[in-house]
Amino acid sequence: MREKGAFYEQKALNYLLRKQYEFVARNYTCLFGEIDLLMIEPPTTLVIVEVRFRKSLDDARLSISPAKIKKIILTLQHFLQHHEHFFNMDIRFDCMFLNDQCINHMKQAFDLNGIDI
Repeated sequence: MREKGAFYEQKALNYLLRKQYEFVARNYTCLFGEIDLLMIEPPTTLVIVEVRFRKSLDDARLSISPAKIKKIILTLQHFLQHHEHFFNMDIRFDCMFLNDQCINHMKQAFDLNGIDI
């Protein structure tokens, strides 16, 4: 299962690189959780990317729970504490839903509103 996840994360990364995003980190992990991809959309937006593979892209959207969003946010806070040069950048949370036929890049998939940290 981990190999399949890595395969689709690489597909998502390649897609973003073709769109001129800059690579920051992959699978950033801490006590709180993991961020699949951290990218920069030039000139100054740090993009947190959650990558999901599902046979149905509708199912992929439903797989991102409020608890998962909370883990991503806590992990981002940890990342920013250890990489302060990103602290003043704009931040956006994107999701990339992939299946064998297509890639759906959902920009600003979620935000901090309504998430109790």
